[in-house]
Amino acid sequence: MKPTPLAWRKYPEPNGTTYFTVDLIDKSKVIQLFDFCQILEASIWDTGWNFLFENYGLNEILEIDTESGWLNDEDLGAWISSIYYNSFISGFDPQNMEYGNYSDEKGTFTNKEGVEREINWKEIYDLKN
Repeated sequence: MKPTPLAWRKYPEPNGTTYFTVDLIDKSKVIQLFDFCQILEASIWDTGWNFLFENYGLNEILEIDTESGWLNDEDLGAWISSIYYNSFISGFDPQNMEYGNYSDEKGTFTNKEGVEREINWKEIYDLKN
């Protein structure tokens, strides 16, 4: 079985670097990946966000981002919302742990079965409590 790619960085050229579970199991590599995302050199795919939420959970993702400073915000609710937003736009819903598509225009996430739900940003913001 071929390993599932979780993220990608555009360097080194010409093919860039693909990240797999074996890479992101190492927190220092996740910090490095977040650093690359911060300077728009890398993207975390839906499978990557799934892995991060399953393997680390929100609290450890926040700790990792503290080291990187990619999405870090003084307002904890805004910081959590930013993490969730990046996951949603990649195609992964960390609230329901499912894949699908996020509509920024409508503020909804539609899972692979076609079930659409409105994202409650206040609820996500309030995860800080």
